[in-house]
Amino acid sequence: MKPLRNKQRSFRFTLLCAITILSLFTIVAPVAAVTSCSGSSCNNTDPSTYGVGGTACSLGSPRTEEYTYDNQLAYVELRFSGLCNTRWGRTTNVGTQAYYIKASLRGFYYATGYKAANDVIWSNQQYTWPYPGFDWQACGKWSTSPIPSGTEGTCTP
Repeated sequence: MKPLRNKQRSFRFTLLCAITILSLFTIVAPVAAVTSCSGSSCNNTDPSTYGVGGTACSLGSPRTEEYTYDNQLAYVELRFSGLCNTRWGRTTNVGTQAYYIKASLRGFYYATGYKAANDVIWSNQQYTWPYPGFDWQACGKWSTSPIPSGTEGTCTP
C-alpha cells in the first residue's frame, strides 16, 4: 500500500506544479470597467462602457434590428440591447482603406472618427422605454474628409 500512496502524492505534487506553472504563463486580457446604468441614466452613454451587472450594453447580446449601406463603404446598423433596453447606431468601415465614418441614432446622438478598414464607430445609446412606437433609425456616413455635424448620411428604414 505504501508505494501506491507515494505515487498518489507524486501525481498530486506534479499536477500542482503544472497548474502553478501554467497560471504564471497565462495572459489575462484586462477587463474594461463597466459603469452601471439603468433606465434613463443610460442616455447619452457609450454602450461599450456602460451597462447592467458589470456587462456592457454592447456585449449583453445586442442584436441588429435594421441595417443599410452608405455607398457600399459603410455598413450602418440600428443596434438594440435587451439587457439595457437601449438602442444606438453603429457604422462599420467596409472599405479597403481608412475613411472618416459617422454613426448616429437619428434625432439623438452621433460620433465621428477616422477609422481603418473593418473598424467601427457607434453613437451613444438612448433608453428606449419612454418612446413606445417611436420610429428608431440609425444613420451612417463615410467620407474622405471630416464629416460636419448636422450631416446624417444614409439611415436605416
